[in-house]
Formats: sequence, structure tokens, C-alpha cells
Amino acid sequence: MKRYLKLFISIVFLLVVFTTFNQQAEAANNPISPKQSRVTYILKDVNGATYKVYFAGTNEQKAIASPSRGDWTTVGMDAGKGDVLYKENYRLYTQSTKNRHIKATNFYFSHYILNTTGKTIHIFPSKYKKYPDILAVAYSIGNDYECAYWFYVKNGVLAQIMYRDTNLYSKRE
Repeated sequence: MKRYLKLFISIVFLLVVFTTFNQQAEAANNPISPKQSRVTYILKDVNGATYKVYFAGTNEQKAIASPSRGDWTTVGMDAGKGDVLYKENYRLYTQSTKNRHIKATNFYFSHYILNTTGKTIHIFPSKYKKYPDILAVAYSIGNDYECAYWFYVKNGVLAQIMYRDTNLYSKRE
């Protein structure tokens, strides 16, 4: 009886040690840590599966928007006075809520100004079944004019809804 008890305890111990090291190894293969993400949302696809979407960059520059500065922190297109801004080359990452592996996407945002006060990244949850949630990454292109890149999750992969000029009044050929 003692022999079976020792065997059982040894097996449980080995399982605990294996799962601990396996999680650490899997997390080490991720391109980013979830703590590095400036913005994180959970999106649902058409099947109801949930995915975390991370908006992360490295070596961010942080500033408070001010009317007296003449650089990217100037009050105007991207910010109002006192808004907290970050500037960096950002990238979108996805993760299924069923596993720990984070995947890098092909969506980059070079020299993107992220306004955490004005919320330049939005989620539009679906109100109906069989429709995915929508993620919008907004940017300014003029005074009081904002455009956005639109994304949704399709078959576990982040997909862009439209890749062209979304301005209705743009030149058409």
C-alpha cells in the first residue's frame, strides 16, 4: 500500500513540475508579454470563439499634449490639451483565450500616435449572433477628421475589413 502511495505522489509531483516548466517554455516563445501591450481587447469571431488582441510597441515615447510645443505632442489633430500620448511603431498581436501562445500579425502602424485619453483604438461588439466583433484603429488625417483601419477575427486570424481609402469623397478613377 505504501508503495502505491509513493508511486501516486511521485506521478503527481512530476505532472506538477512538467506543467510548470511547459507553461514557462510556451510563454518564452511568445513575441511579447501581455504586460507590454498598451491596449488589449477581447474579440469574438463568427463562431463565438474569443481572442485577445494586443496593441504593443517597444521603446515608446510618452508625452502630455501641449499647445506650446512644436513637435508631435502639439494640441491639434491627434490630441487635446492634457491628453496622454505615446508614439512608437506598433503592431497587433492575437491570442486565443484557450491557449497561451501569442501570434504576431502582419499589421504594423509606423510612427503611430496613441492617445490613451482620447481612446484612438475602439471595439465595436457585435449585437447579433454569427457576426464578429470589430476593432478600429483610428488616426487623424486633418483637423477634426479621423479615419480608421477596421479588423475582425476570421478563422482564428486577424483580418482587415478594408484596405483602401475609406474617405467617401476621395478621388475615384
